[in-house]
Amino acid sequence: MRTGLGFAVLLAGLAAGSTESIAASSSQLELDGLAFSVATDKHFYEVGEPIQVQLRWVNVSKKQLLIPVWNDTSMGATGTTRHDDGDRSRAFEVYGPEGKRLPYIGVIGCGPSSRWTLRPNESHDSRYSITDSYDLSRPGTYLIRVTFVSYALPHISPDIWDGVLEHPDVQFEVHE
Repeated sequence: MRTGLGFAVLLAGLAAGSTESIAASSSQLELDGLAFSVATDKHFYEVGEPIQVQLRWVNVSKKQLLIPVWNDTSMGATGTTRHDDGDRSRAFEVYGPEGKRLPYIGVIGCGPSSRWTLRPNESHDSRYSITDSYDLSRPGTYLIRVTFVSYALPHISPDIWDGVLEHPDVQFEVHE
């Protein structure tokens, strides 16, 4: 039984088209043909060390998908979230060692709305350093919480993927 599960996980990784791995820890969600994963490059960091986060979108369907562009980790203010969804009004959050959401201290990026075209089995990766955008100077365990929300209005843009993917928390530790 365990061998079959391992083989299925290996096949899922190959289907995602990953040739390199940033992920120290990652899981993948799928909804309506779009798989989404979030990972950090390591589990443990020294205070001040750059912390890289990778977001990956994979078209696991048999048709082309149009995906709203995620510009950066400040997108909670610029269109990838539905602000009427209560707790889903923030797309990217970091929680500190005390369990409280850390304020975003980076530059908020705005720009024209656009989208990616993903063919079947094609993926798109975005990598970000969050070291300058959040105060990560205290030793302890941190959590990253990401929700990818399409801003598509199906009656206006029926070809754009529409949905909500709430990724499980990604955890990392900072040591002195």
